[in-house]
Amino acid sequence: MKRILLVLLMSLLLAGCAEAELGETVADVWQEAVTVAAPRETRLELPGEAVACAMESDTGRLYFGDGYEVMVQTLSSGDLDATIRSLTGFDREDITVLQSQSDPKRWEFAWASAGEGGERLGRGVVLDDGNYHYCLTVLQDADDDDCQIIWSQVFNSFELC
Repeated sequence: MKRILLVLLMSLLLAGCAEAELGETVADVWQEAVTVAAPRETRLELPGEAVACAMESDTGRLYFGDGYEVMVQTLSSGDLDATIRSLTGFDREDITVLQSQSDPKRWEFAWASAGEGGERLGRGVVLDDGNYHYCLTVLQDADDDDCQIIWSQVFNSFELC
């Protein structure tokens, strides 16, 4: 009798050591993606002759002047190399890019390219607030000696509001 009682007691104690079953739950509620802040507005003082916007989309505006074009764009932040490549057609290593110590981060660059009517000179600036790249690019005919625009004033006026 003692042996049977001992065997029953041991079997009850060992029965509590069984492995617990694991279960997986699935939620049927849609998880919303993390929202990114809305793009900020930019301020820019254009030359007097480029008063009308030629084209406008939700990500940019294009202005035409006599022998030049001005493009203002808002692109997703993150990959500065891809932004510079899309603006200039050159890789970042192929042109000189200067970063200024300001808030927001600011990169300036210039390049030359061939156009339909001859060589074109380009200049650009990218402002990065962490969410978006705010871009200003200018393309001008290289042989345009009549241009009276002081581009440094235009680029210095480009800022976030």
